[in-house]
Parts: sequence; structure tokens; C-alpha cells
Amino acid sequence: MLDKKDLRKIFGRAAYEVQLFKEKDFIRKQCPHCGTFFWTLNPDRKDCGDTNCIGGYTFIGKGSGKSWDFHDTVKNWCKFFEDEGHTRITEYSTVARWRDDIEFTIASIACFQPNVLNGTIKPPANPLVLPQPCIRFGGKGFNDIDNVGRTGRHLTSFIMGGQHAFNSKKLGYKGYWMDRCIELDFQFLTQVLAIPESKITLREDIWLGGGNFGPCLESFCDGLEIVNSVFMQYEVLPDDSHRQMEMTVVDVGWGVERIGWYATGTPSVYEATFGPVLTKMKKTVGLKLDTDLLNKYYVLSGLLNVDEVDIKVERQKVAQKIGIDYHELERVL
Repeated sequence: MLDKKDLRKIFGRAAYEVQLFKEKDFIRKQCPHCGTFFWTLNPDRKDCGDTNCIGGYTFIGKGSGKSWDFHDTVKNWCKFFEDEGHTRITEYSTVARWRDDIEFTIASIACFQPNVLNGTIKPPANPLVLPQPCIRFGGKGFNDIDNVGRTGRHLTSFIMGGQHAFNSKKLGYKGYWMDRCIELDFQFLTQVLAIPESKITLREDIWLGGGNFGPCLESFCDGLEIVNSVFMQYEVLPDDSHRQMEMTVVDVGWGVERIGWYATGTPSVYEATFGPVLTKMKKTVGLKLDTDLLNKYYVLSGLLNVDEVDIKVERQKVAQKIGIDYHELERVL
């Protein structure tokens, strides 16, 4: 079975060096913590920008100066891409009735696999965007339940901002490819979300799923991955070999709730997404929280991914960093 380690041998610097990197003189570096390559405009930057590599979130309490609620975030994200020639389509069902390998819609690209990607039906628009409701509470690699409430960023039900373009000479599909995609994504991050260019890092990776794979660039800022731009161009065959896809697909997944979280700088994604509901719940039950302690904790909560660390050991480290007894921290949480 193919894995990312095998697939990394296929892609090198040239697979990721888009026109924007050349025009703006991005620098390619290797993160000393995780070993992955990344691109940055900051010559002094050492790390790739991932939460684990910088030691936590650094935007909490700051944000980017936007006072967006969840609905504002969806509206602003859709408007940007509609203004750039994308058609906003109606969201698909969260029950993946058209798939026999998954039960729920786990990502926006799942709406178009396999029937659009194999040429059976036409894409509903090209290029397109949709704020697709997704559910992840089961299946290998798509079970986020244990991380909900721990990392500050995980949700079992969330909106994936799907940005897709389809390219096929045979079928006459002319969307766009990597250069235009990264140009657009960088424009949204810097011009709409108002992130300084030098704070953004784009980390090289590979995406594999639904029988397809390709290189991807993950955009980070202050410890938070906001968008993953995937360029599907290979099909996995039954014998684990692969071949070039006739139709290549831009598959960008934006974390819509994360956009709103970064914009407002709230302690976690939950306040940014469910703010009025949480406020009413706390008032109704008379819940009083040690907000100073929790804010310190949330900065480090991104280090508590159950898929990557021993939670007890890591929480002991977090307790030490914020200056509280481990058992007292457990009691508060």
C-alpha cells in the first residue's frame, strides 16, 4: 500500500516552486523540527510554522483585526472567489450516497469523486467554490472525535471551503493549475484576511485519498494551518502502481472556521464559531471560568493532538509551562 514516504520520492523542489515563489523571491528551507521543506519570505525564519514546530498558537488574543462572525467568514470567503471568476454551487449532502467507500462527506472533493474525476459526469461549474458541510467521526484518518476540545481547532462537523478547478484536454475542461491557485490563495490570506506576507509559510506535503494523489502546499500562520492546496494528478492502480490522471484537479480545502478563528483571535475555534451559543450556555448554568488560566492553556492546546502524542505526558509539560500543578489543571479542564 502506498504511503507518503514512498510518494515523496516522486516530488522535488520543481513540483512545488510556483510562479508566485519566483516573482516574490520566496526562500525554500527545511524545518529542523519536522524535516519538511517550506517556503517563506522571511529570511530569518527557521521553522515551517506548524503548531508542533513553533510550540503553540501565537495569534490568540491578537487575530488579524477582523470582527467576523461565522456567517461573515463564509460570506467574505465566497465573495472573494466569486469576484475571481468562481461559481458558488449548492452544498452537497453530508451523507455520501454516491460513494460506496465512505458513509459521510468528509471533504469537499468527496462530492466529485469518483464520477466527476473519472469523466462520467460534468462538474457543475469550473472553477467552483462551495462551503461544504463535512462530518468526521469515523474511518481511518477521518475520526476527529478524540481531538475535539483538546487542540482548540478540531471539530466533528465543520465547513470545508472547497475551491476546485478541473482540467482535461480530452473533455475540454480548462480550469487552472498550481500557479493561479497559489496566487489566489495568497491574495485571500494577505488582502482579505490581512495577514502580513512575511508571516505566512507554505509547507510541502503530499495528499493521498479516494484513489488519487498529488503534491500539496499547506499554508500556516502563527501555528495554525488555514488552507491546504492539493494538486491531484495521479491515480493509484490496484497493484499500488500509479499513472498520470487524464483529468488533473485543483482540490483546495479551506478551514472556514479556522479563518474566522484566526481573524478574531479568540481562545479557541469554538468561541469563534459558536460564540453566542457558548455565552448563553455559560450564563444559563452559571459557569464561571478561570479565563486567564484557560487562555494560557489554549495557546499550547495545539500540541495535544492525540494522534501524535501521549496526552498525559504532554499535559504535564503544558502544566509546567503555564505554572500550575498538573492535577489542578486536570480538575479545571
